[in-house]
Amino acid sequence: VAVGVDFNAGALREAKRAGGRIHAVCADARYLPFRADAFEMVVSIEVLSHIDPQIRHGVLADIGRVLGVGGVAFFTLHNRWRLSLGQWLRLRRARRVYHTANLDVWPSVPEEGRLMVRDNGLDPASTLRYLNYHSRFTYNFFVTYPKLSKLVIVAEDLLSRLPILRRLAITFLLIANKPVTATDITASAEA
Repeated sequence: VAVGVDFNAGALREAKRAGGRIHAVCADARYLPFRADAFEMVVSIEVLSHIDPQIRHGVLADIGRVLGVGGVAFFTLHNRWRLSLGQWLRLRRARRVYHTANLDVWPSVPEEGRLMVRDNGLDPASTLRYLNYHSRFTYNFFVTYPKLSKLVIVAEDLLSRLPILRRLAITFLLIANKPVTATDITASAEA
């Protein structure tokens, strides 16, 4: 059974309606209502980038608390390089935070992501995966300019196959493990 956590009860209702076996919990990610080491895996897709970095530390600390020893966590973060490039191409300065109609975005570079998880007791994997290369179009833009939208998608798909340009994906996936500590070994020996 999957456990879905969101601060928005409406989003949880939508997830339950989508089907599947999910236990929905409405909670603040900084104060997860689960015991320590409760999960073998934590998946956080497109969440951390929407949390102010000053608060993000508390979220990662609680994720580290509920993730069991040897467990794995998957995090996606918005890529500051890609958002900055978009700004520069529009002859604008890159920003620390991007305000949108729905959620604000605080992008990161991969090394910041690795440091964030390491600072919270998780061991980041050495490899990153770059995701979501395609530009995001609003439905209205796609309907109004279908040929232009498709052309941009084809061009980005071709560019995303080049190793250096692949790093300009909109998001990147960071994988981390909860390492075994000396305390864990001692507790295991005492049991």
